[in-house]
Amino acid sequence: MTWRTRLRKAVNRPGYLSPWRLAVLRLVDPAEWYMRTHDGENVRPSRQRRSGGRVGYAPRNGRMPQGGWTAYAPSQPAPERHQRMDEELARHREAQDQARAILTDHAELFEGKARRLLDQGQVSIRASSGRVDAKLLRFRDHAVPETRGTTANGNESSHGMQRIEAEQLGHAVPLLSGCLQQAVLHLGNEPGWLR
Repeated sequence: MTWRTRLRKAVNRPGYLSPWRLAVLRLVDPAEWYMRTHDGENVRPSRQRRSGGRVGYAPRNGRMPQGGWTAYAPSQPAPERHQRMDEELARHREAQDQARAILTDHAELFEGKARRLLDQGQVSIRASSGRVDAKLLRFRDHAVPETRGTTANGNESSHGMQRIEAEQLGHAVPLLSGCLQQAVLHLGNEPGWLR
């Protein structure tokens, strides 16, 4: 274990990273720094204010309700509700199977786009349900593929990043192809035509 790895583990913890820890992380591991600063999850937690008194709960009139306190008892779900949920789950699974079938039909397209992403650093995939833009950012001995999906009406539907280690870069085409496929799936269950 190198000093760089030890320092990276000490500085990079889950949750909020303060500005000084981000600065150290940028020097030690620029790929991780990029991912932590561009994913939108590094939000400073709000501070809770302390109140001097204690909080208690009591009825407004100060008296106990007649019959005492009753516990909440959830009602039993109706059989119709179970049937409706099963039908919805079956529709969802069918839509996922259709989407996977479309993606396997276009496996060569995704492989070609992944190779182009490795060579040129940027690629875009157009589908009837929207568009996926991908870029590959290279750092010292790591890379980060970043994908952004935009639906046909212009709304951003997905944003994803993944860290690729140095030893994975030699055979990264299947990994990048999977990233592109996931980004297209986030456009919707029926991507339609792809190019």
